[in-house]
Amino acid sequence: MSLLIVGQTAAMSRLIRALFDGLPVSVAECPDSRKAVAHCRALQPDWVLLDLDLAGADGFATARAIRLAHPAVRIVALGEDNPRLHQASLQAGARAYLAKEQLVSLPRVLRGEPA
Repeated sequence: MSLLIVGQTAAMSRLIRALFDGLPVSVAECPDSRKAVAHCRALQPDWVLLDLDLAGADGFATARAIRLAHPAVRIVALGEDNPRLHQASLQAGARAYLAKEQLVSLPRVLRGEPA
Protein backbone atom coordinates (compact mmCIF):
# COMPACT_ATOMS: atom_id res chain seq x y z
CA MET A 1 0.00 0.00 0.00
CA SER A 2 1.25 3.50 -0.73
CA LEU A 3 0.28 6.85 0.78
CA LEU A 4 1.00 10.37 -0.45
CA ILE A 5 0.81 13.04 2.26
CA VAL A 6 -0.15 16.44 0.84
CA GLY A 7 0.45 19.63 2.77
CA GLN A 8 1.54 18.57 6.22
CA THR A 9 4.20 20.18 8.38
CA ALA A 10 7.41 18.25 8.92
CA ALA A 11 6.32 17.37 12.47
CA MET A 12 2.93 16.11 11.30
CA SER A 13 4.55 14.09 8.50
CA ARG A 14 6.86 12.42 11.03
CA LEU A 15 3.84 11.51 13.16
CA ILE A 16 2.02 10.05 10.16
CA ARG A 17 5.10 8.05 9.13
CA ALA A 18 5.37 6.73 12.71
CA LEU A 19 1.78 5.42 12.49
CA PHE A 20 2.94 3.08 9.71
CA ASP A 21 6.32 2.13 11.15
CA GLY A 22 6.86 -1.59 10.64
CA LEU A 23 3.88 -1.94 8.30
CA PRO A 24 4.10 -2.59 4.56
CA VAL A 25 3.15 0.99 3.63
CA SER A 26 5.31 3.33 1.58
CA VAL A 27 4.84 6.98 2.48
CA ALA A 28 5.76 9.93 0.27
CA GLU A 29 5.24 13.65 0.83
CA CYS A 30 4.14 16.61 -1.25
CA PRO A 31 4.22 19.84 0.74
CA ASP A 32 2.37 21.88 -1.91
CA SER A 33 -1.19 21.16 -3.04
CA ARG A 34 -0.48 22.72 -6.45
CA LYS A 35 1.93 19.85 -7.14
CA ALA A 36 -0.35 17.10 -5.78
CA VAL A 37 -1.70 15.99 -9.17
CA ALA A 38 1.82 15.73 -10.60
CA HIS A 39 2.99 13.75 -7.57
CA CYS A 40 0.04 11.38 -8.02
CA ARG A 41 0.99 10.89 -11.66
CA ALA A 42 4.63 10.18 -10.77
CA LEU A 43 4.06 8.03 -7.67
CA GLN A 44 0.66 6.44 -8.38
CA PRO A 45 -0.26 6.14 -4.68
CA ASP A 46 -3.16 4.05 -3.46
CA TRP A 47 -4.16 6.79 -1.00
CA VAL A 48 -3.69 10.53 -0.62
CA LEU A 49 -3.93 12.21 2.78
CA LEU A 50 -4.95 15.76 1.91
CA ASP A 51 -4.83 18.57 4.45
CA LEU A 52 -7.79 20.88 3.78
CA ASP A 53 -6.23 23.67 5.84
CA LEU A 54 -3.44 24.52 3.42
CA ALA A 55 -2.53 28.18 3.40
CA GLY A 56 -3.26 29.78 0.06
CA ALA A 57 -4.89 26.67 -1.37
CA ASP A 58 -8.38 25.28 -1.80
CA GLY A 59 -8.28 21.72 -0.49
CA PHE A 60 -11.62 20.90 -2.10
CA ALA A 61 -10.37 22.02 -5.52
CA THR A 62 -7.23 19.95 -4.97
CA ALA A 63 -9.35 16.88 -4.14
CA ARG A 64 -11.46 17.39 -7.28
CA ALA A 65 -8.34 17.79 -9.43
CA ILE A 66 -6.78 14.61 -8.03
CA ARG A 67 -10.00 12.63 -8.58
CA LEU A 68 -10.36 13.96 -12.13
CA ALA A 69 -6.77 13.14 -13.11
CA HIS A 70 -6.43 9.93 -11.08
CA PRO A 71 -9.86 8.37 -10.40
CA ALA A 72 -8.41 5.24 -8.78
CA VAL A 73 -6.62 7.22 -6.06
CA ARG A 74 -8.53 7.22 -2.78
CA ILE A 75 -8.42 10.47 -0.81
CA VAL A 76 -8.64 10.96 2.93
CA ALA A 77 -9.32 14.62 3.73
CA LEU A 78 -7.94 15.96 6.98
CA GLY A 79 -9.34 19.05 8.67
CA GLU A 80 -11.18 20.49 11.64
CA ASP A 81 -13.88 18.56 13.47
CA ASN A 82 -16.67 20.14 11.44
CA PRO A 83 -19.62 18.30 9.81
CA ARG A 84 -19.82 20.84 6.96
CA LEU A 85 -16.16 20.27 6.05
CA HIS A 86 -16.73 16.53 6.28
CA GLN A 87 -19.66 16.67 3.85
CA ALA A 88 -17.92 19.09 1.48
CA SER A 89 -14.82 16.89 1.31
CA LEU A 90 -16.92 13.85 0.38
CA GLN A 91 -18.68 15.89 -2.31
CA ALA A 92 -15.25 16.93 -3.64
CA GLY A 93 -14.25 13.29 -4.06
CA ALA A 94 -12.70 12.22 -0.76
CA ARG A 95 -13.33 8.64 0.29
CA ALA A 96 -13.06 9.52 3.98
CA TYR A 97 -12.69 12.50 6.30
CA LEU A 98 -10.69 12.67 9.50
CA ALA A 99 -10.57 15.44 12.04
CA LYS A 100 -6.95 16.16 12.91
CA GLU A 101 -7.65 14.89 16.42
CA GLN A 102 -8.49 11.49 14.85
CA LEU A 103 -5.25 11.16 12.92
CA VAL A 104 -4.25 8.05 14.89
CA SER A 105 -7.23 6.35 13.18
CA LEU A 106 -5.64 6.74 9.74
CA PRO A 107 -4.27 3.16 9.51
CA ARG A 108 -7.77 1.79 10.24
CA VAL A 109 -9.35 4.06 7.63
CA LEU A 110 -6.85 2.88 5.00
CA ARG A 111 -7.81 -0.70 5.81
CA GLY A 112 -11.47 0.20 5.22
CA GLU A 113 -12.43 0.14 8.88
CA PRO A 114 -14.42 2.93 10.58
CA ALA A 115 -12.44 5.71 12.24
